[in-house]
Amino acid sequence: MKKLYALLLTIVMFAALTISAFAATSPQALVQDSVASISIDVAEVAVTAASAQLVQDAFELTANETHMANLGVPADAYVAAVINVSYSGEIPAGGVKIPITVSNADAGDYVIILHRSSVEPYEWEVVGRGVLDANKTIIGTFHSFSPVVVMVVDGADYSATGIKAPKTGQ
Repeated sequence: MKKLYALLLTIVMFAALTISAFAATSPQALVQDSVASISIDVAEVAVTAASAQLVQDAFELTANETHMANLGVPADAYVAAVINVSYSGEIPAGGVKIPITVSNADAGDYVIILHRSSVEPYEWEVVGRGVLDANKTIIGTFHSFSPVVVMVVDGADYSATGIKAPKTGQ
C-alpha cells in the first residue's frame, strides 16, 4: 500500500511541476501582440514588431535569474512586449524621455523597460521603471534605440512585496 501511495504522490508531484510550463507565453504570440499593446505618442519615434530572434533573445534574458536580479527585475515579472523602437531626431546628452503606454497592463502595475545597447557587447539596461498611472503610461529615458522589452509585475504582487531599488534597497 505504501508503494501505491508513493507512486500516486510521485505522479501528482510530476504533474504539479509541469503546470507552470503550460502557462508560458508563446514567443510567436508575443511578436504579434507586442506592437498592439504599446503606444508612443512622439512624432520622431517609430515602433515595429520585433523579429522572432529578438523575442527569443528576450525570453533567454528573462530566464536568466541572476542577470534579471542584477537589473533589479523581480522574479515574478513577465514579458508584456518585445518591440523595436527607432528615433529620427537628434539624441540630446541627457537622452530622450519617451512616454510609453502599456495597454495590456493595469494601472497600479509595476513596469520595467529594458533596452539592449546598440553596440557590442549588447548589454541590457533599465531605461525606465515605475508604477503605471491611470493612463497606463511610464517614461523611459533612451540614449540609443532599437530592441526594447517591457516587463510587468502585477500591482497586487508589487504592493505585497514592496519591490526595492536594485542598488540602494529603498
